[in-house]
Amino acid sequence: MGLRSAQKRLFPLRGIDGVVALFEAELARAEPDLALLSLVLGFVEHFLAVNRVVPVNVPGVRFEPLDPARPSSSSSSSSCFPVVELGLVSALHARFTAQIRGAVDLSQYRRPAGGSGRELVKKVSDVIWNSLSRSYFKDRAHIQSLFSLITGTKLDSSGVAFAVVAACQVLGLQDVHLALSEDHAWVIFGKDGEETAEVTWHGKGNEDRRGQTVSAGVSERSWLYLKGSYLKCTRNMEVTFMVCAINPSVDLHTDSAELLQLQQRLLWLLYDHGDLER
Repeated sequence: MGLRSAQKRLFPLRGIDGVVALFEAELARAEPDLALLSLVLGFVEHFLAVNRVVPVNVPGVRFEPLDPARPSSSSSSSSCFPVVELGLVSALHARFTAQIRGAVDLSQYRRPAGGSGRELVKKVSDVIWNSLSRSYFKDRAHIQSLFSLITGTKLDSSGVAFAVVAACQVLGLQDVHLALSEDHAWVIFGKDGEETAEVTWHGKGNEDRRGQTVSAGVSERSWLYLKGSYLKCTRNMEVTFMVCAINPSVDLHTDSAELLQLQQRLLWLLYDHGDLER
């Protein structure tokens, strides 16, 4: 199943207003499409911070001035914003959903009433984990989105946890949500979100505790799990997480003004929806 007609009608996304309009439409739904929103943010961040080049040098990608009344100079992309085309985003979205649905056979897993089973959550985390490059610098910037996963097979630690939640949403596992502390991320699941599971690593190590409950970790390193008083996300809070994860840094000394403006607009949108209260 691809994008819905209502989602397609919003494309192409032009400028900050176009991206904000998509988020506003998704936040109005009971289940905002995490994969779609993450792909859009990742695409925009890539061309405004990672591969910030003169617009004419990027085949297949169009840039437009943020202020149409002041056309940008051909020698600089500082006032430009990449146009998010339906074809590209739809293809990336279809690739992600096909990868997840092709790798996970729901009929093979026991699903308790009203929730998902631990083996199923572990399987989804395996799919994400195994799609990553074997060796890369896991603390590098701009690898938190599904755009980075699909186009570069790289994710940071919290990005892996988010990708697992997005993959579970693709499978219709609506009970699986993101759990956050100040320095770690994992998932909660079950009828009332009473179950927990590690799905990513912590810090610079590659310790693999995926599928295990975080209970042992709470006892061993209570600071990491806030003594069990961690943040249990709703779907809209997961959208808030991806917005907060936007990284506007172009280099050590420069930030993308366009990304900062986009992040500010989206945070105000989330504030107006009451999604920043926690």
